[in-house]
Amino acid sequence: MDWDIFKDENSGIIKESEIDSAKMILRLSSELKEKEDELSGIRSKTFEEIQRVSKAKELEFEALAKAQEEKNLKKEQELANLLIEKESRLWQKYKSLLEDGLSKHRLEIEEEKGKIRKASEEKELEIKKQREKLKEETEKLFKLWQTEKETESFQEKEIFAKQLSFLKENYQKEISERVRQLEDISSKKIDYIRESLDKKHALELEKIRTDFQNERTLSLNNLALKMNEEFRQNQEALYAEYQKYLNENRQFLNAQSEQRLRGLEEEYGARFETLKASLREKELELENSKAAGAEANNKFLASLAAREEEIKIKKELLEKEFREKEFSLKNEMERLELTFLEKTKREKKEVENRKLELETDFETKNKKLSESEKELEEKREQLGLFRTEIETLLKTKETEIVSLYKGFNETFQKTVEENFKIKERAALLGIRELKAKTEEILREKTEAAEKIEKLSLELLDMRKKEKELTASSKVAVERLREELGGKEAEAEEKIREKYNQKLAFEIKKMQETIKERKRESEEQKRVIFSQMEAANLNSLAILSEKDEEFKSALKNLMEAGNRETAEREKKFTQELLLVKNQFEAELGKIKKRYEEKLEKQRRDAEQSSGQKEKRLAEKMSAEFEAQKLKDLKEAEQKIALVKEELSKKESENSGLKEELEFAKNETSKFEKETTLLRERISELNGEKQALMEETSLKAIHLNRALEKEYSEKLELLEENYLKYVEELSGNFEENGKKMRLDFFSKLDRIKTDFETKYRNETESLEQSYLQREAGILKSMEETYLLKEKAMKTRYEQLEQSYHNILMQKAQEIDKDIALGKNIEELKKELDRKNTELSDKILSLETVLRRKKEELENDYGARIKTMNEDYHIKFSQLETEKSKLKNLLDQEKQIVDNLQKRELQLQENYTKKEQELKKEFDTARENLEKDYQKKLKGANKQ
Repeated sequence: MDWDIFKDENSGIIKESEIDSAKMILRLSSELKEKEDELSGIRSKTFEEIQRVSKAKELEFEALAKAQEEKNLKKEQELANLLIEKESRLWQKYKSLLEDGLSKHRLEIEEEKGKIRKASEEKELEIKKQREKLKEETEKLFKLWQTEKETESFQEKEIFAKQLSFLKENYQKEISERVRQLEDISSKKIDYIRESLDKKHALELEKIRTDFQNERTLSLNNLALKMNEEFRQNQEALYAEYQKYLNENRQFLNAQSEQRLRGLEEEYGARFETLKASLREKELELENSKAAGAEANNKFLASLAAREEEIKIKKELLEKEFREKEFSLKNEMERLELTFLEKTKREKKEVENRKLELETDFETKNKKLSESEKELEEKREQLGLFRTEIETLLKTKETEIVSLYKGFNETFQKTVEENFKIKERAALLGIRELKAKTEEILREKTEAAEKIEKLSLELLDMRKKEKELTASSKVAVERLREELGGKEAEAEEKIREKYNQKLAFEIKKMQETIKERKRESEEQKRVIFSQMEAANLNSLAILSEKDEEFKSALKNLMEAGNRETAEREKKFTQELLLVKNQFEAELGKIKKRYEEKLEKQRRDAEQSSGQKEKRLAEKMSAEFEAQKLKDLKEAEQKIALVKEELSKKESENSGLKEELEFAKNETSKFEKETTLLRERISELNGEKQALMEETSLKAIHLNRALEKEYSEKLELLEENYLKYVEELSGNFEENGKKMRLDFFSKLDRIKTDFETKYRNETESLEQSYLQREAGILKSMEETYLLKEKAMKTRYEQLEQSYHNILMQKAQEIDKDIALGKNIEELKKELDRKNTELSDKILSLETVLRRKKEELENDYGARIKTMNEDYHIKFSQLETEKSKLKNLLDQEKQIVDNLQKRELQLQENYTKKEQELKKEFDTARENLEKDYQKKLKGANKQ
């Protein structure tokens, strides 16, 4: 404002009444400041007292709640310990009853077995001593028993006879078809072998004949060609020499004919005569050489004819020997065929007898299997009951945990909602108070503006009067004006500072309350999670104890069963060893017999063939040596004749050398033929041995085929039984998996519900963080009342669950009593059946002796299969345990993820708070700026 109005020189003196009004205004403003200070102190004291009282009550309520929770936890632990002790006692009682029953049953069975063994041994001794007497007695007893039991066993006999007849017919048809097939195959093989041998023999004879003829023709042709070539070469050489000589003479005569015709006519005539004489001599020599060559050729042809005759004789001898061997082999084959037919007949009879024995054994085995299946079904029922008990306990525990969890969630939700409602109410009250304060401030501002307007009017009047004042009065007035302006500015600043302090104090209080609520909510969450973890750990501990008890019981039962099986296996192995030794001894005897026969035949054949081969070799060697000596002598004679003829007869010597080489080649060929004959003889012996071995192998294959059929039938029965057991186990496992999947799906639903609720709660927290502390006491009282109600309901539920468990245990005891009665009835039935069996044992002892070994073999195989099933089931249980562990690890990971999610939400919450603070600060600054602008506008007016 412009205070220059008071500077007029002609202004008057200020009245005393106006000065008094100014003083009163100053006093009132000071009093207002003091009252406002007092009110602010009273308010701060009241807020502090309210906070102290609320904190004290909260601590008291928390202490009471903790004490009640500890009492309830102690009661729950005591109840759980009592339940565990009672369950362990009942389980031990049940286990002791089972063990006593099983031990008694085993002792009775062992006593009965011992009695039966003793009776069987005594009866065996009696049978050995008095077979003849027993035959008559057995016939009489059989007639009596037949008359007494005809009415009872007539139907069974008819059914059994029909089944046996059907089986016999089928089996006889199968055996007859197989025997026919084997006979056809064996006859076809024998015919094929005979035809192949005949064909081989005919082919070999033809080959020998063709080879011999070819060799003979080749040798003759070669000799004729050689002789013709030698004769032609000699003639050509003589003719060539004669032509050369004639040419030389002609040249010489032509050259000197003219000079020496006259002088040499006499010499030429003499020489002509000498030449004629020499020609005559040479012609004589040629004629002599031709005659010698013809004689040698004739001798060689004669030697070849002699050799052919000798070879024919040898061939006839070999053919005779071959025929004799064939005849002996045919006889042996017929004898082997007869023995084979006898063996097949014997084996058919043995197979029929064995079939009857197997059928009886099969019936007994079926009975035993049915009994064992009944026992297994009873055990399975017991295990099923035990598993149902465990499942019921788990379900009850799950329901209790879910109910507790729901109760905690409901109480927590109610408390949170009530707290946030109270906070909302407090925040609304605070906002209302702030609005009222702002209205009061605006009113004060309007009042101050009105006062300023009045003062401005008064000042206008004063300006008129100032014109009348003097310079001294002007100075005094200016001082007063400055003092009043400074006081007004100071008053405005003080009021602003007070309101700013109040706003900061209230904001701090709200922030502190919000932080305390957050801490309380976090502590409550931690307590709830700790309780949930404790409940889960308790339930897991109980389940682990039950699993350990169940495993120990199963182990004890399996150990007892394994002991029994081990004892039976030992006995079975001993009897098997005895049977195997007997069987091996019989097989060794049979093998020795056949081997001795075969060795005798081989020795005879080898001796005959060896002697013949030796004779042939000696003859051939002697003949070859004689031929060699003859050829050498002839060659030496020819060489002596040729040496006398010098260079003209060298060609004849070369021909003789070729003849010697030819003779040597023939000797080597004859040696090769002898080796071939020996190899053929050895091949015939090998074929003979192969035929003998084939006959023995056929018998062995027949026995093996019959044993395979029986084993395949047993394997089919075992496979069907194993498939039935596997189907049952698979159905049980599927049901267990379904239950587990349902349980985990429920847990997932609970978790998703909890997450959604937590999100809603965080949203409500964000919306209602400015509430006051007005209704905290009432809400806490209501929450603790609800907690007391929840604890009462929980206690009642625990009592009901305990009562239900006691009822279940009473039912189990009743079931045990019923099982004991059933066991007694079964014992009575066993006694009755044992009496009946003792009567039947007399007639079936002979069958039992033969079939003990087979039954024990089947029992051993069955035990192996049971052990394998047990190992498989045990491995499956281990895999399920590993799966459960993995699921627990997954749950832990989920909990960790939830905790991380909570931390992220808290961080987001803090960020949002900071953003809201910033918005509040900006709003406050905007309000202050608006307020200052309004003040400036009002001052300008």
